Amino acid sequence: MSQRRIAQFAAVAVIVAMLLPVLAVPAGAKDLKATLKAQISVVNAVTLGGKQLKAGSYMFIADESKVQVLSDGGKLVAEVPVQWQDAKQKYDSSALVIEGSVVKEIRFGGKSRTAIVQE
Repeated sequence: MSQRRIAQFAAVAVIVAMLLPVLAVPAGAKDLKATLKAQISVVNAVTLGGKQLKAGSYMFIADESKVQVLSDGGKLVAEVPVQWQDAKQKYDSSALVIEGSVVKEIRFGGKSRTAIVQE
């Protein structure tokens, strides 16, 4: 094998070794292989991450560290950091857990994890 071939092989091996950690799924994302989405209707105004959500329908889009909230028109109205917590069973439907008028949790139907809002 020529020195050029050996150098090319070594370069490819280094690139593959560098990409493996990037491609690995984080341990905390076991139930979040893909982005989670849920359309949730808000009946009364609530506060989420310091932003007020008026009554209406919103799209909640979650990844392993945050939830984005989009209005019916697709405009980003809020983004909050979340921490995921395992539930005992899968939720039947998507819902918000509200204390007073503040959103504390976001539950996604068909999943057994809940997004705890970090304020």
